[in-house]
Order: sequence, then C-alpha cells, then structure tokens
Amino acid sequence: MNEHLKDRLTYVPDVSLSVKIEKAAHFKIISAKSASLADRVRITANGVLHAQPASENKALQSLNDARSVLAEMYEG
Repeated sequence: MNEHLKDRLTYVPDVSLSVKIEKAAHFKIISAKSASLADRVRITANGVLHAQPASENKALQSLNDARSVLAEMYEG
C-alpha cells in the first residue's frame, strides 16, 4: 500500500495503517469494499498480535480478504 500511496501522493504519510487504508480508498487506489476488507484484516491481525488467537475460520477469512485487496491493488 505504501508504494501505491507514494505513486499518488509522491510521499508516504507517517500515519497508522487505518489512515493509510482510508487514504487509499479516498484516492481510488482501492474501492470502499476493499477498504472495509483491509480494515477487517487489520483488526484481526492486531488482535492476534495482542494474544487473541484467531479461529481457523477467521484466519481463512483474513487470508481471503487480504488476497482480494491485493488483487485489486495489483491487478487493477
């Protein structure tokens, strides 16, 4: 996401991932739907980092969500 923001803004803002997701949606790097998926992945990952293990289903959903967001960013 940083490289896409840099392409659009000529710099990468020193802000949280949630703000970067919002900026990416604002500048049409990703759709509103992908922004929502990216935010859901961010929240799940943050929970895992802070000792809240994800269930198998939640982990699979996060991988699918991340794949969808990346596909939109890199495949257009």
